[in-house]
This record gives sequence, structure tokens and C-alpha cells, in this order.
Amino acid sequence: TVFPFFTQWLELTCFTHGETAVILLCFGFGCACSNLVSGAMLNFVATRFPDHGPPTIANISVASGVPFLVLLFYVLPRPTHLGDGANHELVDICTFVVFGVLAGMCGT
Repeated sequence: TVFPFFTQWLELTCFTHGETAVILLCFGFGCACSNLVSGAMLNFVATRFPDHGPPTIANISVASGVPFLVLLFYVLPRPTHLGDGANHELVDICTFVVFGVLAGMCGT
């Protein structure tokens, strides 16, 4: 998977070590919140739609990860010089939090 290489990729795109750590911390926070959100959703759909509810949540989680990877790799602006990442850090933090919440539902 691509997740172990996010640290290296962020640092190669001119984020400092500290900025990279904060961005990945927010991704981990999003994944942790995802467990709470998906647990509540799973309780609801398992009682309402026991046959197809839980697999649908997993499919939505996987399908939501693809657009976020495209957004991260191709759409969001990247800093041009080392240390210029402070201007782009808030956008990346928000993107990684939402990515963690949506893509972390199936345990990735």
C-alpha cells in the first residue's frame, strides 16, 4: 500500500520534518475518529439492512479513498522549496483528516 510512504512523499515535496509529522498526526486522528463514525454507522445499517449494509459501508470507504489519493497526488498545490510548506500545511491537514475519516472505515 501507499500509506507507509506518505512520510517520505511529504518530505520529498518540500515539507519539513515537523510539518510532515503534524500532517500525518492529523491523518492518524482522522483514522481514529473513523472507528467511532463507522461503528455508529455499522450499528445502524446492521439492524436496518443486515444483508447488504456492512459490505456497502466497506465499499464506500474504499471508493472514497481513490478520489482523495488523486487529490493529494495531482490536484493540491505543493511547496516549491524546502520550508515553504507552511503556506500549504492547513489544506493538507484538512485533506488528510477527511481522508483518514472516510478511507479508514474498512481498517486501512
